[in-house]
Amino acid sequence: SGVPNMQPSLIDSKWLTGDDDHLVRLMLQGSEWIEDRQYSNLMTNFSFLSDEEIASVLNYAKARFGKSAETIAAGKITALREEYIE
Repeated sequence: SGVPNMQPSLIDSKWLTGDDDHLVRLMLQGSEWIEDRQYSNLMTNFSFLSDEEIASVLNYAKARFGKSAETIAAGKITALREEYIE
């Protein structure tokens, strides 16, 4: 249709069934750090959310759109927050 996609689809996204660290970093830092982005608009960070809230959002997205039964624990968010947020 000639109109570019503004955001990648979450439906059957490889990111929702792949490396959880990537998802957590995306939530904590937004998308600016991703090299060779296909999309020109940036996703903002959601580091203002609690670790439990981020885990809930990601687990919902993984189950609903990625059809993944694997979950991310809030403790993983806590550990990665220390690594990605300075």
